[in-house]
Amino acid sequence: MSQLSLTAVIPVRNLDASTSGLYQIVQDAVASQIEVLIVVNQRDLETRKKIYEICAGYSSHNLKIISSEIESPGGARNLGLENSRTSLVTFWDADDRPVISNVCKLAEKVQRDPQIKFGVGSFQVFHGPTGKILENYFIANDKKFESDLVRNPGIWRWIFVKERIGNTRFQMFRMGEDQDFLADLNPSMHEIIHSSEVNYLYAKGWDNQLTGSKVAIDSILESIKYLISKMRNDDGNSWHKKFLIRQILTGVKRGSYGVKFLVIFQALRLARYYVR
Repeated sequence: MSQLSLTAVIPVRNLDASTSGLYQIVQDAVASQIEVLIVVNQRDLETRKKIYEICAGYSSHNLKIISSEIESPGGARNLGLENSRTSLVTFWDADDRPVISNVCKLAEKVQRDPQIKFGVGSFQVFHGPTGKILENYFIANDKKFESDLVRNPGIWRWIFVKERIGNTRFQMFRMGEDQDFLADLNPSMHEIIHSSEVNYLYAKGWDNQLTGSKVAIDSILESIKYLISKMRNDDGNSWHKKFLIRQILTGVKRGSYGVKFLVIFQALRLARYYVR
């Protein structure tokens, strides 16, 4: 079997209880031939230096650390993508728990087949502070797979062929940039293999999570505007429409009252544009 050629890009903005498992994740990943690229995306210089110094002691090989004041997750992932040295890449969050053995299995399958450009695994949601499993998302069959991807895109459970990514990059939004990235890639279903094995445990319940931040949730409006602009170019990419609908529902459900109004306003503008 050929050597695994995979980089895991991990943005790290804080080191606290939510990222207490990061050390072991890095050690397990590098022991499994995965190149780990930590991007310290912290604006405060002293905090950035401290995080960098701690992470530098995580592993003696196959670990690279980049220091950056870019705090958006998308910007950190872009830096990691541009500095990775492998043919495959995956994007993890510092407060989650990738299942390394299953990540490697999926990456090996992608690596073996030149027709395959993406691998997607099943995942579980757990409560970060307690470790309790809250939800299971198992990929059941091909018929429901596409709709499942729209509902639960989860960039962290994907394996990407770097060559297929090309010049596509993440937007700088605080949230929604992962769906926009996937939509811009415009994946064909025949390019994707999927696995019923869980390759990622996604954390909920940490106090400092972006998904719980009002500012971050409100920024989903920027993602909606971006997707609308893409749709107006009418390039035949159906993923922009699929994720736009998802983002509108997310904005209406989770955004502040002001954002709910603006999301609905944008949706009505878009509807009027296409009815003409």
